[in-house]
Formats: sequence, structure tokens, C-alpha cells
Amino acid sequence: MSFSRGLRPFLGRASTLSSRLHNRRYRYWTFLPLFALISCTSVGGGPDLGRPKPGAALSDQLLLVLNQPPIIHAANQAGLRDAGSVAARSTYARLGDRRGGRLVAASELPYLTGSSEGRAFLAAELPRALARGEPAASCPAVGLSTGRPGVAVKALDACLARLEEVGTLEDCGCRVVALGNVLTVPRSETAYATGISARLASDALGLDLLLVAEETDSGILLRDLRGEVGRLAVGPGDAATLTLSEGAVFSGERIPVGFRRGRLGARYYLADPDGRRVTVLIGFDPQELVAGAGAWLAWGG
Repeated sequence: MSFSRGLRPFLGRASTLSSRLHNRRYRYWTFLPLFALISCTSVGGGPDLGRPKPGAALSDQLLLVLNQPPIIHAANQAGLRDAGSVAARSTYARLGDRRGGRLVAASELPYLTGSSEGRAFLAAELPRALARGEPAASCPAVGLSTGRPGVAVKALDACLARLEEVGTLEDCGCRVVALGNVLTVPRSETAYATGISARLASDALGLDLLLVAEETDSGILLRDLRGEVGRLAVGPGDAATLTLSEGAVFSGERIPVGFRRGRLGARYYLADPDGRRVTVLIGFDPQELVAGAGAWLAWGG
């Protein structure tokens, strides 16, 4: 597929869509602002907050960031015991005086404040732990445990169970991202993209769109330069529903792929009651969506 063809949004077959959608026709240059928006994600660079005075209470919205954070990792169930031993030595009380360590506000760690699992971690009472699949780009799982002893092991166990559920456990492991008030991955791994690229394609509807996907309280918003195109809702599990802005509803499944700049990338395969199929790809580079999506756009590809 050529680059220009990949950007061609709507064909004449889309007779059931509203004129608002049907009349959109773009050239490559019109997507440059869209690509720029997608690319704008960074890790905060706020001031060093120092360390609290001895005996002072530590806010749950502050995390200790280390130049060389502890690696709390498990590739399988057999690795949980060793991971628990490392976690026991990785508390703020034991690491707070390490050279080069500094307290950072959670607002400076975008993955924790931007992702749903990160926000749940920050809202939880201590003890708390958040784990994520590793390598993140191909291991789509998270695990969260709060309010009970052994949270790191329990978070890793939940993450491993999710990897097994999606069929990637053999090639993946899980690592604790944050434990209590300690960030246990390099700060660079807390990037989070508020908007990431998406592609929506349907032969039945004559659609082939490059879009931006944004998380909202009501699901994943899909939009282009002119506004909302549709919304994706996920759950229970990996069940998914797409509602286009003109009202058409498609149901199907999500197949998680991995994390891209903190956001979960996934393929969605959906159909409406009349059997019209739609494929949505979320979380891949714009150039990849144009030229490299290939078989992923095919139904169940």
C-alpha cells in the first residue's frame, strides 16, 4: 500500500455514514500537526524536592528516584521468591539515603499519573506495588497489589497471570515499576503519551483512517483534525465496543500487543449486527500504521 493510499480516509462505498464523516479527504501534509501531537510525550523535569526530615511523614504522592533502581523481576512463578527478597530490601527506609537518590512528585512521572493503573497505584494506601510486563513493547500486562504484606510478589504474580492469559508468558516476564514510595525502574521508563496513533480500517464501510487515540473517563476517544470519529470501550476482559460518531456500533475483541510510551498498544477486531467488519490498531508509530500494519489490518490478522 502506498503512503498516500494509506491516508485516504473514505471511499464512495460509505453510504451509511453521515456527511460529516463522508466528506473528509486529506493529504499527507494535513496530518503533520496530528503526528506532532502524537509525538509529544516526555518525562517531567521538576525540581529536586530533597528528602524529608528524619521522622517526618512521607506523602504518598512523592517517590524516591534512584540512578540505579533495584530490579524486582520475575520471569515465571519460580522467580517470585527471589523477587520477594529483593523487594524486602527495596523500601524507602532502606534506600532513602542512597547517594544520588531524590524525591520527585508523582506529577513528574507521567506513566503514574496518566495511566489508569498508575493512578490506581497512587490512590492506594501503603503498602502498594505496581508491576508491568517486560519487555514492555511486547508484553501487555500489568499487576497491582495494595494494602497487604508481600505486595511486590502479589503484583508480579498478577502480571504473570495476565501474560499467561494473553499467551505471551513464554517470551516475557514482569518487573515492579513502583513499590511503596520508591520508583523501581529508570525514570525514562515513566514516559506516557496522552495521545497515540491509531488506524481504523473497514472495507465494508470504505474507511481507512489515521487517527489519534486518547484515554478518557468514558473509554478511548478516536479523533482526527476535525474532531471525534468514534469511541472504544473495553470490558469486561478484552471484550470491546466501538461506537462511531454517527451512531453505528461494532462489537468484538481486543488483542493486546504491548506498551508504547506507557500506553497499551492493541488490535481490535469488531463487527456490527449486519456483519460489517472494522479493524482498529492503536499504539503503533504513524509510519508503521501506514506502511507496516500489513496483515494486522486483515480480519483476525
